[in-house]
Amino acid sequence: MSPNVAAPLVQRRDADYSGPETEVGLLSVDKASELSPEAQNNISWNLAQWGDRDRWIHEHEYGLRWGGGLQQSPSWMADIASRFLLPHLADRSVRAVLEIAPGAGRFTTELIRVAEELWLVDLSPACIQLCKERFKYYKNIQYSVNDGVSLGMVPDRAFDLVASFDSLVHVEPEIILAYLAQFRDKLAPGGIVWLDHSGRGVKKIGNRSSMTYDRMHRFASDLGFEMLAQHWRNTHDCISVLRNP
Repeated sequence: MSPNVAAPLVQRRDADYSGPETEVGLLSVDKASELSPEAQNNISWNLAQWGDRDRWIHEHEYGLRWGGGLQQSPSWMADIASRFLLPHLADRSVRAVLEIAPGAGRFTTELIRVAEELWLVDLSPACIQLCKERFKYYKNIQYSVNDGVSLGMVPDRAFDLVASFDSLVHVEPEIILAYLAQFRDKLAPGGIVWLDHSGRGVKKIGNRSSMTYDRMHRFASDLGFEMLAQHWRNTHDCISVLRNP
């Protein structure tokens, strides 16, 4: 375990898809090289698409402006959290949160409100650097760059919540399954997975992946998660909320 890990977090506690998830070996994947060529290509595409620091700042405005001129706002992010996240945390103690693919920290601003400790993991070094700069005054945040699927750098059984918003919508089912399998070990008993993903398959506008609402339900069942809810945040994207046993 990395020596710069904050001590409290470390010491806390000792369908319709016939693709590669049918192979048991994938469930223990801990590096991108174990994925199929198609999944590896998807990771490479995402790194190329979201790995440019200048584009994040000047074109995407830290994630608040997207292609075609779609403009979002911090208040819109707060509304997403209020409607779809906070109700699932109302009766739970949330101390440590793991965010997957934070980008430039657009939704991190909402997670900071509920987390005593926060760990950000992204495949883009540019994104992690932007988050470090943006949240430099927060001493309760850890940062890691991964290969687009591995979570070996974060401690096991340490998190009350794993969350990802508007990033895994671009990620193929095989990668999402590999993440989910690792979440079983990273979450504390009863911990929550809150994932925003493509809900109706491939959509060229917005670069949505082949992930679907039904596939997520199947993945959750196969891995032993309890499916608490699935929310449509628009006509295509779905937020799935799972509970670790």
